[in-house]
Amino acid sequence: MVGIYLAMLCGLVLRPFTDAVIMLIILGFASLVLDPAPLFAGFGSPMVWFIISAFIICKAFVITGLGKRIAYLLLKRYGKNTLTLGYLMMVTDTVLAPATGSNMSRSGGITYPIFRNIAEALGSKPDDGSRKIGAYLTILMYVVSMGTSSLFLTGMATNSITVSLANEIMKVNLEWMTWFKAAVVPAGLVLLLAPWILYKIYAPELKVINNVNEIAEKGLRELGPVKREEKLLIVFFILGVLGWMTGSITGIAFIPVGLAFLACLLLFGVLSWNDVVSEKSAWQTFVWYGAFYGCAVALSKGGFYVFLVDVIKNYLDLSHLNEISAIAVLVFISLAVRYFFVSNSAFVVSFYPVLFTLGMTTQAHPMYVALSLAFSAGYGALLTHYGNGAGVFTFSSGYVPQKTFWMLGTIMVVVNEHKMKLDILIKNGLVADLDSRDYINRNIGIIGDRIVDLNAVDDLQAETVIDAAGCIVLPGLIDFHGHVFHGGTAISVNPDIVCLPNGVTSMVDAGSSGWVNYQLFRNSVIHPAMVKIKSYLNVVNVGLSTLGGGPTGYLENTNPANYNEEKIAQTLNGNRDNILGLKLRYSQDIAKGKQYASDPLLSTVSLARKLDTTICVHVTDSLLCADELIRYFNADDIYAHCFHGTGHSILNEQGEVYAAIKEAQSRGVIFDCSNGVAHFDFHVARTAMEQGFYPDIISTDLTLRNSLRTDKVYSLLHVMSKYLNMGMSFFDVVRAVTATPARLMKIQGQIGTLAPGAFADVSIVKLQKEKIVFEDTQGVKIEGDRYIDNCATLCNGQIVYRRLRF
Repeated sequence: MVGIYLAMLCGLVLRPFTDAVIMLIILGFASLVLDPAPLFAGFGSPMVWFIISAFIICKAFVITGLGKRIAYLLLKRYGKNTLTLGYLMMVTDTVLAPATGSNMSRSGGITYPIFRNIAEALGSKPDDGSRKIGAYLTILMYVVSMGTSSLFLTGMATNSITVSLANEIMKVNLEWMTWFKAAVVPAGLVLLLAPWILYKIYAPELKVINNVNEIAEKGLRELGPVKREEKLLIVFFILGVLGWMTGSITGIAFIPVGLAFLACLLLFGVLSWNDVVSEKSAWQTFVWYGAFYGCAVALSKGGFYVFLVDVIKNYLDLSHLNEISAIAVLVFISLAVRYFFVSNSAFVVSFYPVLFTLGMTTQAHPMYVALSLAFSAGYGALLTHYGNGAGVFTFSSGYVPQKTFWMLGTIMVVVNEHKMKLDILIKNGLVADLDSRDYINRNIGIIGDRIVDLNAVDDLQAETVIDAAGCIVLPGLIDFHGHVFHGGTAISVNPDIVCLPNGVTSMVDAGSSGWVNYQLFRNSVIHPAMVKIKSYLNVVNVGLSTLGGGPTGYLENTNPANYNEEKIAQTLNGNRDNILGLKLRYSQDIAKGKQYASDPLLSTVSLARKLDTTICVHVTDSLLCADELIRYFNADDIYAHCFHGTGHSILNEQGEVYAAIKEAQSRGVIFDCSNGVAHFDFHVARTAMEQGFYPDIISTDLTLRNSLRTDKVYSLLHVMSKYLNMGMSFFDVVRAVTATPARLMKIQGQIGTLAPGAFADVSIVKLQKEKIVFEDTQGVKIEGDRYIDNCATLCNGQIVYRRLRF
């Protein structure tokens, strides 16, 4: 079988005949001396049939005219200048790519013909010696075609081959959505940059287009009204893409979705059987790839690739390289040999088994190896005009000389390979993983204001490297209860100055403003701050008291008779992207004995339910016992200052946490410690925690006064350290200042996580073993033996605090 494999490999590289003819010749003679069953097993593979379906689905866009219609509609609306036209070409190919598995058919049969016609209509011809517009569109088409081919698993037939080989050799299962998530940042970035880069380095002479509407109108008239087949194709296209995107949820893999897509096109008459059998390129691929794939499967089952790994180790040892360096070497090898292959599919089928096998000898994760080489297969074709069918087609138009074609293609390959150049790399740190409740060695890469996947980057590619050895790397911390209406209330702090040095990159303001001054708060503090701020809207018109009680200050007017429900509703509805709910201070000093016509809590709850929002209630020294008060709370309502010891605490007379309180937590009511100077009691907190009742959120109730108190509040890290010393696990403490508040702020996945795509908000901390004293409201002190110390803070991808050494 190895001899058959080598014969197929030589045939695909040397190409004395077409690929399909080569395979039939080899199979014909081989079946005389070997068991035919393994030789022909590949033709029964679902992957082989999926590739056929991808070719034929692509033809549906050509036959129905839907591909042209999409392009002309975009052209009519947006095609006013050459650069915009370049972006239209990119958008058109991107829209079609998920369901058109042959990039040659898509780009060569739909997208490029339209835009070449536009170029010729504008007087740009291959033989006129000019570069009006045709040359720019031609080279851009090749770059875009390989970009869209890399963006979607179903964007190019070769991708399916890569997936099947990776599965057979490396046991990596690449689903459609897995591929897309990995490709969307690098491939999307290149697609966005390509029209502009080529516009700058290969500038067209014609930059403004005057008669584009006439061209589009003419094309649309020739197509006529939207046909039944086009409408059906749109429906099946949407369903197909949804099927591929939700495969991890539905359990339906991308292959049956593609086959069902084709089945629907045949069932409803969008395509005929003659359309299917006339797609010669599909059946040619079926023959040569089916034969080669069957041979590869037989070799895998026979242990050939395992044997090959052992052989390669003796001659090329990559095991000493780290993951990133090993992948870089593999990608470089894949690019260096591209000049010897005149077919993208032949290159992948013949050479990728070797690269995947070589990847198995390294320390690199098989998934990262598979994805890196998969993307390289697409972009690497740009090195020559014969590396992919789309290159052959566009080059043969005659607009771009071969030397220029190769040079520009090489530049775009370099752009692609450097697309993941990091701004910042945090290395050697331990990431606190909340799911496994363990520390994992993981480097964090940052580009711009986002965390990125480290599939294809090198330490040397980072502008700044932070060595976090000996440190714990956390997502930027979230302080869910503070007061940051700086300049609007006397107690509020400047969020950037106070929060960032202490690892806090996101904050919730707990009702500092009411409807009267909310817009001032948003414009003067929330918008300009680097710290991400969301807020609760105080039901009191002007928000929190500016100076508190006493002879020189005043307390909020919580009389429900003064609530302006119309203005509250107007402010809330106009700012739901920022306002999380309604805030009320329900303390005796504010409401008791005021002869209000209605209870402030009941009025606030009623208004919140009417407005379909949540409440955040300050419960210290409340008018009601905790077990009565909690009845008015729903899931995601905030029970603030849950461990206060003033008035009605969460403990009953027997020192037990009220059953109603425990029940409320189980149904989703959020208990926030909101520490503050006057709202924390060690006895209440420790008693509750001994009974298994822990806060959902740890926050500071940060104000100008307590941010300077090193005994009671000081910072979120100080409050976190307090709970750590009271017996709460480090991972639960971290969850209470990251994942949980991120969900309540309605931006989970963006903050409170170090996952790729999230904001690059990072806190690098050390767990210091040193004695420290904590104090509660009553002056009770406890001594701890450790505290969490901040070493560096990154917010939105910028280093905003960093010690000289740590």
